[in-house]
Amino acid sequence: MNKSEIESTLFVSDLDGTLLNENAELSEHSANLLNELISKGVNFTIATARTIESVKRIMSKVNLTLPAVLMNGVLIRSMSSGQYINAELLSAEEYNFITKSLDSLGLTAFAYTLNDDGSMMTHYSELANQFMLDFYTERRIKFDKPFKKLNQLNDILQGNADLGSPFYVVALDTRSRLEPMYRIIEKTPNLSCAFYTDNYTKSHCYLEIFSCRASKKHAVEYLRRTLPFKKIVCFGDNTNDLPMFSASDECYAVSNATDEVKNAADGIIDTNQNNGVIKFISELL
Repeated sequence: MNKSEIESTLFVSDLDGTLLNENAELSEHSANLLNELISKGVNFTIATARTIESVKRIMSKVNLTLPAVLMNGVLIRSMSSGQYINAELLSAEEYNFITKSLDSLGLTAFAYTLNDDGSMMTHYSELANQFMLDFYTERRIKFDKPFKKLNQLNDILQGNADLGSPFYVVALDTRSRLEPMYRIIEKTPNLSCAFYTDNYTKSHCYLEIFSCRASKKHAVEYLRRTLPFKKIVCFGDNTNDLPMFSASDECYAVSNATDEVKNAADGIIDTNQNNGVIKFISELL
């Protein structure tokens, strides 16, 4: 790419399994390399299933200024102003349907809400398995993420303004236990989901449920409409990145990606452990 092509291209990378190493971290060396690319005119941002609390800690050494896609496209945040510039909330009817469906299958989940001041809260009624407990412990201790225990997840709809508005529900369990809920959401026109294996345990899955108006695809389309770039190039490793692939001009899978993602990609790059994304962009320069 020449200088003009670089300046007119937006590079969008997933985090876990793609930009981050196997410890869910970005090394200081990797951060320095990425900052060097940004200083040379590379337009770089991220699209992740993580919340801003995790992103700010993990990416603290990177000079991110462009809007970031969070929680699989449910939220888009300006990294320069610190404000959410797009949020796809769940209606009361949609959220009630999700919680009732979970209850009918003997499942529980974490429910995320957004307050008027832009702050988020994560709610739960029960830490029903070790995967949920580990998820809670890591985020509560490592990222100081706020959690609130409720008697039941539907308490959010009881008119308590302090609980905020629901926008995202994530169930963590084995694939076999989550599949019936996945099939329910797939058949519900106003809802979407991302159902994929955890990058680190491999034994459990995430089922993330959100408005049909939200996805990494819709978020990338939003960035295309609102930012002055002619071309979007993205990177991913897991099935929740496939919607983003379909909205990009070029898409690349790291070598450690799932076969489904590799088959959908325009090319295969080096692994996340070997800084595949950063090396690929560097070679373009």
